[in-house]
Amino acid sequence: MPKIVMKKIRIRPTTAHRHKDAWHVKGHEMRTKSGKIVYVRPHIAQAHEKVYHEQGKELKRPELRYGGHFDEVAQKIAKEYEKKGYSKKEAEEIGKKTAGNIYRYKLAKDYKRR
Repeated sequence: MPKIVMKKIRIRPTTAHRHKDAWHVKGHEMRTKSGKIVYVRPHIAQAHEKVYHEQGKELKRPELRYGGHFDEVAQKIAKEYEKKGYSKKEAEEIGKKTAGNIYRYKLAKDYKRR
């Protein structure tokens, strides 16, 4: 049976710089608050560099997990393949791969239910 485990994630504090050197502004007309129309000539606008600090955070993320038993399942499958005539090494590889596929299948099935 799956259980939801809350996993803590730590995000480091960062300092970010945002700036755009300069850009061209086309000539255009603007209307003032009083209603007068003013023409603004084409010009180059410049932005100021902004620096802002992002604090570190600790988030809790829910994860769906199953209660272990991976090795037990893999060994059980490996024993069945050894009885069928596979070598011990081949049977162990098949057991691990099959146990992994079972785990992923269960995980996908439970995520679809949510």
